[in-house]
Amino acid sequence: LDRGQPGAMAALAGGVLYVFGMFAVTMAVNVPLNDALAAADPSTAHGAALWTRYVHDWTRWNHVRTVASAAACVFFIAGIAAR
Repeated sequence: LDRGQPGAMAALAGGVLYVFGMFAVTMAVNVPLNDALAAADPSTAHGAALWTRYVHDWTRWNHVRTVASAAACVFFIAGIAAR
């Protein structure tokens, strides 16, 4: 990656945003939430409480991933357009 190239910094920003905003959030937050839910017994009070928390937390972090991915796409397009 030559930072002197037109659009290189936009492409770099898009890559960083995508890696941290999508992959890192997925691995650090969404996957553990999915694993905890998969291990819970839905017929218990604990399982029902876990589901309520899961829906709230997973949805919030999925929005973070969506916004980060969309912003990364904008940066990638800007990087390509600058060439």
